[in-house]
Amino acid sequence: MANFILIGILQGIFLAWFCFVNRNMNRVGFISLTWLLISFILVLSEQWSRMAELPYSWLIHAKRSTTWMPFLLGPFFYFACRSTTLNESRFRRTDGLHLLPALIHFLYLIPYYASPAAEKLAKTYETPTDVTVFATFKSIQIVTYLLLARKLLAEKQLTDKSGLMLILKRTLDIFLACMLLVISSFYFEVFNGEGFISSDEFTSLLLSAFFIFFSYFYVIYWKKFAMAQNGKTVDSIGDEKDNEKTQLDTIYQEIHRHIMNNKLFTNPELRMEDLSKSMGLSLHYLSYAINQCAGVNFQTYINRARVEFVKNLIQNHQGKMSLLNLANDAGFNSKASFNRVFKQQTNMTPSQFKDSLHNS
Repeated sequence: MANFILIGILQGIFLAWFCFVNRNMNRVGFISLTWLLISFILVLSEQWSRMAELPYSWLIHAKRSTTWMPFLLGPFFYFACRSTTLNESRFRRTDGLHLLPALIHFLYLIPYYASPAAEKLAKTYETPTDVTVFATFKSIQIVTYLLLARKLLAEKQLTDKSGLMLILKRTLDIFLACMLLVISSFYFEVFNGEGFISSDEFTSLLLSAFFIFFSYFYVIYWKKFAMAQNGKTVDSIGDEKDNEKTQLDTIYQEIHRHIMNNKLFTNPELRMEDLSKSMGLSLHYLSYAINQCAGVNFQTYINRARVEFVKNLIQNHQGKMSLLNLANDAGFNSKASFNRVFKQQTNMTPSQFKDSLHNS
């Protein structure tokens, strides 16, 4: 049994690493999943340490070390689903409030953590009232967040053509079923005593099984979760690398034409969020297309367009416009940033470039 839980822990570590490495593809979603997985891993690790019969001196201090972490599971799962359904690339300012229950529980447990081993040992075979009370709150909180996440996915599924929302909703249903079984096993033990397997062992086995399943699911569908929003998915542009590159090039050309034809780069306040909304593209997909096809990030890409715009103006209006006016017309906020970016792009200052045209 301990070996099975260890497999679940290792799968969770792999998945957390995978989310963290690919966090730029869906920053809110993948960071939320990373913290969700870390919480799961630590909770399972505490249970595994008991079942693996680690040294007593270490084991007694591990008791209840992760009991506050389940308060993180619901919020982070909800954040991940919300980022996918609502096309959010940043956390909201109020998101920290969702984590307050975890912080309150952790602060409440500090006196217990600081107590000597003998006092902790005395409580090993009892279930204090506060444990049952906090478990009740955790149960209500987790189920509430899972139902909220399911509601978001169900609403998005009505207009989703990629199939991603259906996949995520089914995964969430499995997750919800697992959590309901965990909650049921805990209260069965509280009112009827321990059965053939303790609620902690049952919880660990169930979560380990879920990790193993979710790891395979995630590896298969990670591209859909990373970039599939507003109907733009990697799968919709083909699974083969050649097809993907061709379709990305097509999307990139549309982005480039949209920016150049409308001279969007001349707006000094231009943001990637604005471009995303105007084109109906996901932020993640827009960023991915520019990075892959232009080889630079969004801001560098816009600055490159501004520099080319200035160079054309200098060539067509030699000596007729001041460099400051050119900078303003191109969308630069200041002369300092104009000079710095221009030199980065051309290895010459604007003045040197202008003089080179006079001397040629």
